[in-house]
Amino acid sequence: MKYLQKIFTGIFLLLFLFSELSAQCTGGTATGSITPTLAWQTTSTANINGGDYKTFAATAGNIYYFSFCAADGGSSTYDTQISILTNAGVGVGAGGYNDDNCGLQSYVAWTCVTTGTYRVLVNRFSCALQTALGNLAYKYSAALTCPSGLGSGVTNVSSLPYSSGAGTTCGAGNDITASNSLVCGSTSYYGGEDRVWIFNPAISGTVTITLTSSGTWTGLMLYRGCPINGQGGVCVDFAQSSTGNKTLSVCLQGGVAYYLIMDSYPSPTCNPYSDLTISAPVAAGGCSVGTGLTNIALPYTSTGRTTCGKINDQTASNTITCGSTLYTTAEDEVFSFVPSISGTITVSLTSASSWVGITLFDGCPMTSSCSGTPGVCVAFEQSSAGSQSMCVNVVAGKTYYLVVDQFASPTCIPSYNINITAPSGVAAGTTCANPYIIASLPISLNNETTACMGNDYNNATAGSCGTFYESGEDKVYRFTATGAQCIAINITQASTNYIGYTVYNGCPGAGGVCVGSNGGANAGALAGSVVLPGAGTYYIIIDTWAPQTMQRMIFPL
Repeated sequence: MKYLQKIFTGIFLLLFLFSELSAQCTGGTATGSITPTLAWQTTSTANINGGDYKTFAATAGNIYYFSFCAADGGSSTYDTQISILTNAGVGVGAGGYNDDNCGLQSYVAWTCVTTGTYRVLVNRFSCALQTALGNLAYKYSAALTCPSGLGSGVTNVSSLPYSSGAGTTCGAGNDITASNSLVCGSTSYYGGEDRVWIFNPAISGTVTITLTSSGTWTGLMLYRGCPINGQGGVCVDFAQSSTGNKTLSVCLQGGVAYYLIMDSYPSPTCNPYSDLTISAPVAAGGCSVGTGLTNIALPYTSTGRTTCGKINDQTASNTITCGSTLYTTAEDEVFSFVPSISGTITVSLTSASSWVGITLFDGCPMTSSCSGTPGVCVAFEQSSAGSQSMCVNVVAGKTYYLVVDQFASPTCIPSYNINITAPSGVAAGTTCANPYIIASLPISLNNETTACMGNDYNNATAGSCGTFYESGEDKVYRFTATGAQCIAINITQASTNYIGYTVYNGCPGAGGVCVGSNGGANAGALAGSVVLPGAGTYYIIIDTWAPQTMQRMIFPL
């Protein structure tokens, strides 16, 4: 079904683009003149025939509107076309033609360049005649300015944060169009009825804008200054897609007027929304992660949580990459905490969902933060499973952000439980700087683990032995040899056959040289030997082969 939906969506887009590229109709039969006024009217154009045109006087700079859309007072049961021609019957060019704006009905907003007499020609697609084609509504307006030229759907936001509550663009009118405003993103999202919010942040900082809507094909376009052509506005950012929900996270200037437009594809012509929120600005050095933030203290346990309704705030375009970006496509929740002591924590998430990912950042995960000091990916666990767990080392006093997200679909986790332990002491064996020291040989160690030790040494480390068995978490042992000798290394009862070891003369990454390696257990057992070439400090690293995180197969349309 999803594949078919993509095909139908592609066909819809191609048909829409084809209609926009169709040539203006010409010719026609003169049936008198009309006089556009500041209000919509259908005088002399009720039940107008396809193939007829009306003349009208136009003044340079004024905008002339013609519409078969019901929202403007027009109507038709046919697939209509509107063409603006000079009085010599030549098309006026840009902005002077439309087919299929509100469904199959057409709408034109044309800015007159040269004062004179013009024709408005109507047809049934494609440039055909049709008796009683419909009612053509028309009006004009002087050159638009802000806010008077933005129509009736304008809200002046007195202060931030702001929440609109439930509303709709239906009945607000199609005032902002691709022909009368600076296009921000795709011209396709200027075809429906629209609403505008004007706000002025008190201070500079990161502002998050979230639209919650059950509608489809919505667009959010944000401008610094008036969006109308010639008024000096600048496109800041936009979010446009086939879904209703949208989010923007942008760095804005204090004391500057911003204009936020909610519009849509012309089909549907309008959309409802349950809320539109604009956050207070988060000053430089802060972190704005959207609607799903919870500040916690460690240890932390919570049951029956959900990401549903939290909005898809963390996306591939606004979040620092941590693992696969495919796990930033669903609604998400973020936990922020500051450890009081350094040590190892365990994060455990359990759910009956699927394709869940958890990512941990040292510092703000958002690339759009005004801070200028982006966070760092610490660790991640992502797979087709609904439950995930990871062990990581954290440092006291630092701010960490744990993101719970998904590979959509599903679009959210209906229910999950989460547990984050308090930091415990860092066990010996994490790195060469904190190794488990082998004082003498032989030695036998029981119940060893690489869990929570971190993936510190791998194929990317300078001097790596270059084996497959260097991609998981690793534990480091240090042994000081008094001379050349052969040592045996035996591993038994391993929980995975993907286990291996490497031996270095000196620390890898700091001038150490590989002197031996082995990997691939049988029934959890691995045995081998390594010749130490002479006296010196040697590092034995137990590691695993960690196959890449499972990814879904994506087949392009």
